Amino acid sequence: MSPLRTLSRSRTDKPAGVVGKVFMSFFFLLFLAAGCFFFYLMYQGVRQTYATYSWTAVPATVVESDVLVEPPGFDETRPYLFTVTYEYKVGGKLHRSTNHQDGYEGHRDYADADALRRRYAAGAAATAYVNPANPADAVLERKSPWGALALGFPLIFIFIGAGGIYGTWMLGGKTKAQAGKAPGGKTKRFGRLGLTGFFAIFLAAGLGFLIPFFILPAVGILSARQWVATPFTVENSAVRTHHDSDGNTYHIDILYRYEFNGQTYRSSRYQFKGGSSSGRSGKSRVVNAHPVGHTGVCYVNPNDPSQAVIERGWTNDLWFGLIPLVFVVVGGGGIIGTFVYGSDKKRPGREWLPKSKAEPVRIDTVSPDDEPVTLKPTTGRIGKFIGSIVFAVFWNGITSVFVSIAVSRHLGGDPEWFLTFFIIPFVLIGLGLIGYVFYSFLALFNPRVQLTINRAAVPLGEPLLLDWTLTGAAGRLRSFKITLEGREEATYQRGTNTVTDKHTFATLTLTELTDAADIMAGHGRAELVVPADTMHSFVATNNKIVWTLKAHGQIARWPDVKDEFPIVIAPQRHG
Repeated sequence: MSPLRTLSRSRTDKPAGVVGKVFMSFFFLLFLAAGCFFFYLMYQGVRQTYATYSWTAVPATVVESDVLVEPPGFDETRPYLFTVTYEYKVGGKLHRSTNHQDGYEGHRDYADADALRRRYAAGAAATAYVNPANPADAVLERKSPWGALALGFPLIFIFIGAGGIYGTWMLGGKTKAQAGKAPGGKTKRFGRLGLTGFFAIFLAAGLGFLIPFFILPAVGILSARQWVATPFTVENSAVRTHHDSDGNTYHIDILYRYEFNGQTYRSSRYQFKGGSSSGRSGKSRVVNAHPVGHTGVCYVNPNDPSQAVIERGWTNDLWFGLIPLVFVVVGGGGIIGTFVYGSDKKRPGREWLPKSKAEPVRIDTVSPDDEPVTLKPTTGRIGKFIGSIVFAVFWNGITSVFVSIAVSRHLGGDPEWFLTFFIIPFVLIGLGLIGYVFYSFLALFNPRVQLTINRAAVPLGEPLLLDWTLTGAAGRLRSFKITLEGREEATYQRGTNTVTDKHTFATLTLTELTDAADIMAGHGRAELVVPADTMHSFVATNNKIVWTLKAHGQIARWPDVKDEFPIVIAPQRHG
């Protein structure tokens, strides 16, 4: 009996499919809601930033400017405040303003505030941007529009949520034939563009954090090798605390004075790494070692003496700046993979598939009298290892954002229990993916299997001659088995669901070894007549018959050898 008629279908019915869709929709809705919430909050700041770009530019004159250290009511995270007073005229009326930048509250580093003081020194000409609706409202500088790139982060969640919901309800009911009706390959083209946009968001978000937190500090460390050692004196030192809803973080703030080329400068930069981090004790030790009046040696940039640093070497906390590399690798790798491997024409092992979905594969055109062929596995071990890394990085990269928020809330004494319990299954899945990465890594060192068959296509009813070879530590194998498996895959529509059933209709053993000496030999030959009453290889729109040779070797306390090699079984020859 033909396997096409004996295929057993055990898929769930339509109501179960609806329940599954509702569950998946709720899952993706959480992503969508979180993305929209964070996008809204971040958009408010971006909108205010871009509003000043419509203001009118008018000439202005600086009256006075200064840098205040720890002014009354200062923000501890920004202890250096640039103050300025400038005048400008609108409609013949003189206005005076002290607003440097909309929302400006100070600087973390003294050098940044001092750079503004030198740029807007008393008597200097400047440009003021005036609100047309209120000429008394003006700024000297507008915020950088590049901050809008931060919107890419919540867009990741919006894309996942909206795309998941759309795919669950709108694409889940389409058959492959329906999906392939778009002329000119538009479906594939739009699919690649969608994936490219998705991974581009990852890439942009990763670079947005990788550049300031790792690349720029690394460049600074390398360039500081040529900076000049210069004596300094500490004027103020403290550990600054950053308070937010995620808990407290800290950074070192040491204000010191030095002289270079006869001029006095100040700087508060201790090292090149920016930002703040947890762990107050280590930072307190550094501050305690630099009390007020302490003298030492700093390193000054001879090309810009206002730039100086005390610790110019590499510090361990810089490695945390590599965390955004996760998003860069996923984004960049996804874009490359979409275009390089997105086309069937570029995928290895696809040559025997039909050129169109309506055209069955012509297996009978493959000559059964071809020379012996060495088979290639369906998926290489390196490919499995790289794929496991990419997926584990993708999953854990997203999960780590919520984990860090939950952990910070607990450390800050304000635990978020809903978030904690919500992320537990995602964390467990992430740990499982990490475990699979190690499993795939260990599998790289397994003995390798090479299979050679007597012809490119073996006709039904004729012998399949197989030569097998094991390379590597074959003695580690406790058993070794090679089987020929025939499988039917049928795709059809049930209600609104597209279902693919897989049924193995033939499992034939070519060789099975348990004796250590036979396995240690590392090679052998096997012969099998493919039954004439079974089905040859076949690929059509909704059905296909696939034959594979499976090599399985058991190894104690180690990943087993599991390799699959696709082969072609041709129709029976007559006459």
